[in-house]
Amino acid sequence: MQKWQTSERGSAASNHRAARTIGASRHIGFGCDFALRTVEGPSCGPGLKQAVSSRARGLRPQAATGAVLLGSSCCCSSVRAVRSTLEIGLGTLLICLLVWAGSFQFHDGIDRSLLLAVNGSSRAPGLDGFMILVTDFSVPYVATVLSLWGLGIEALQRGWASPRTLEISLRVLGCLIALALAAWLIPTYTHRAAPAIASLLLIAGLWWAGGTYRNLSKETLARLRRTFWLTVVSIVLVEIAMHFLGPLVVQRPRPLAKPNAAWNAALHIVEDEYVRHGTSYVSGHAAALFAMLTPLMWAVRRPVLKVALFSWAVLHALSRVYVAAHYPYCAVMGSFLGFAIATLVVWTAAAGENKAENMAVRVVPPT
Repeated sequence: MQKWQTSERGSAASNHRAARTIGASRHIGFGCDFALRTVEGPSCGPGLKQAVSSRARGLRPQAATGAVLLGSSCCCSSVRAVRSTLEIGLGTLLICLLVWAGSFQFHDGIDRSLLLAVNGSSRAPGLDGFMILVTDFSVPYVATVLSLWGLGIEALQRGWASPRTLEISLRVLGCLIALALAAWLIPTYTHRAAPAIASLLLIAGLWWAGGTYRNLSKETLARLRRTFWLTVVSIVLVEIAMHFLGPLVVQRPRPLAKPNAAWNAALHIVEDEYVRHGTSYVSGHAAALFAMLTPLMWAVRRPVLKVALFSWAVLHALSRVYVAAHYPYCAVMGSFLGFAIATLVVWTAAAGENKAENMAVRVVPPT
C-alpha cells in the first residue's frame, strides 16, 4: 500500500505537481475500471486476466484517494473565497464607519485657511489650465485606459485574440476616442488646452498599452490581469460606499455654495470648474482615483513607479481643493476612503493566494 499525506508547501511548483497527481489519479481510476471490464471477456487467457486484474485492483485505492483529495481541495477553495468575501465586506464597513465618524470632526476655521492658501496660489501663469487638466480628466483617463487594457489582457489570457490584434485594436480605439473627445470638449472649455492635451495623452496611453501585449512576459501579464480585476472590485466597493455614506454624513456645503457667501468671495474662481451644488464631504473624485491607482501601486515593483502613481493621486486630490470644489479635509477623507478600500481588497486577495499556495498534496513513495 502506498501512503498518502498532505503537507504544506511553499512554492507554486508544488501546487502544479499536486494538481497533476490528482488529475493522473482520476485517469487511473477510469483506466482501472476499463481494464477490469476488458479482462472479463472470453478473449483473454487466464494468465493475462490474473496479471491485469491484480494490477488494476492495486491502483484503485490511489485513484480513489486522488478523487477525495481533489474534492477536498475544491471545498477548501470555496471556503477561502467565502472567508475573503466576508473579510472584505467587514473591512469596508469598518472603513465606512471611520469616514462617517470623520464627518463630525472637521474644523471650519482651519479648513478655510488651508483652502484659501491652496486656491490663492492660482496667480502662477498656466496653473489654472494645468489643474483643470488634472481635476477633470484624471479619473476618466485612467478609467478608459485601464478598462480597455485590462479587458485586452483578459482576452489574451483566454486565447480570444492574438497580441497583434489587440495591439492594433487599442491603438485604433485610442485615436478614435481622442478625436471624438477633442471635437466634443474643446469648443466647450475656456482652457482649451486641457481637453486637447488629454486627447493626446489618451492616444499615447492606449498606444503604449497596445504594445505591452507583445513586450511583457506572460507572468507579468497574468499579474496585471489580477490587478485589473482587483481594481474593478475596489472601484465598485468605493462607489457603493459613497452611495450609502451620502445621506448619513454631515451635509457640508461646497466652498462656493450660497451658504458660504459671507467669505467665499475671496476665493479665486477657476473657469470650467465652478462647482456650487452638492456637498463637499467626501471628495468622490479623490476616492475614485485612489481606488483605481492603489492596486497598481501595490502591483508595480519599481519604487519610482509607486511614487509616481501615489503622487498623481495626491495631486489630483489637491486639484479638487485648488478649484474650490472641496475643502482640504474632505479631499483627504475621500483619498483615505479610496486608498483604504483598495488596499483592503489587494491585501485580502494576496493573503488568500498565499494560503492556497502553502497547501499542496504530495505522494510519499512506499518504504
